[in-house]
Amino acid sequence: MNSIANIFKLGLAMLVISAVSVTFCIGDDEVKTEKESDAPVNKITADVAAEDQPVQEKTDVTAEDQPAKDKADNNILVTVDGQPITKEDLQTTLDELSKRWKDAGRSDAEVSQLVMLYRPQIIEMLVASKLIENACEAQAIVVSDKELEEAYNSFLKTLPPGMTIEKLEKTHGVTEEKIKKELTEQVKLKKLVKPEEPSEDDIREYYEANAQTEVRARHILLKVEKSDSDETKAEQLKKIKEIKQQLDDGADFAKLAMEHSDCPSKQEGGDLGFFAAGRMVKPFSDAAFALEVNKVSEPVETDFGFHLIETLEKRTPPPLDEVRENVKHMLTERQIQHASMAMVEELKAKAKIEYSEKESTD
Repeated sequence: MNSIANIFKLGLAMLVISAVSVTFCIGDDEVKTEKESDAPVNKITADVAAEDQPVQEKTDVTAEDQPAKDKADNNILVTVDGQPITKEDLQTTLDELSKRWKDAGRSDAEVSQLVMLYRPQIIEMLVASKLIENACEAQAIVVSDKELEEAYNSFLKTLPPGMTIEKLEKTHGVTEEKIKKELTEQVKLKKLVKPEEPSEDDIREYYEANAQTEVRARHILLKVEKSDSDETKAEQLKKIKEIKQQLDDGADFAKLAMEHSDCPSKQEGGDLGFFAAGRMVKPFSDAAFALEVNKVSEPVETDFGFHLIETLEKRTPPPLDEVRENVKHMLTERQIQHASMAMVEELKAKAKIEYSEKESTD
């Protein structure tokens, strides 16, 4: 699949993640499908009657060739105006989502269940991606080097304080090359749907409705699966109490996080950055906001296991002038997502979409 597929992947796939997962093992995932999942013209060619088509020369398929042809046919899940979406396309997306779910603390068993649950939606997302991809190609939409550079600089401004591309690659496997590839497709999509510029009133209204006090915290997580025995749970609780004692005795929090934590944030010494109260699961959020700065909590239990939390900073909402571009970007992206979804429905009505018998949604 062309990279344009990943733009819609981001919308739908993130909805999937936000519905079932949490960020950094403890927070509600902000990606909206894609989902979040989550993570939309076609060439829009009219159906031509068979009799109007040139007669193709009959090609004999030998017995030797037939198995290869059957294998190729069996590999196709859906065709969109004759263009295939294959099992490999689906698996690539599912692999990406599975990694995100695992990074968010889901067990292998839970990930397997999620894959089965959301497989049909992901296939529909791939269909939408193909429709959008074809629409961009049909209109010969391209992105200049200058446009890409502007998009990249805007993206950098949206990163949380202290976050860098190097850290993104280290913690989430996101490289500069991949970011620029995705930004190229985002610019194409923006050109396709032509969103309106958010007004100053829109920006201010969103800011006033969403400005919240935030805390920056780090944590150590000892995971406990729902299927774990009471004995295992007791062992993890005992272990985290021992770690707490080490901290009380002066041990370095970041070092212990890297040694013991079951959360991917351990790569950053357990640092989760800034987050608002509603972003994390309630027991975690309540503890983080109740703590004094530079104080470590007693063990906190959530659905993910036991945490030790240290609140590093607290801050009031930044002035609107400091976040205006971020809000403007977010409102524009929201418009693009909504417009893309509406466009996909229009394109579906005009396109010829054929599912394999197994994947038929009828």
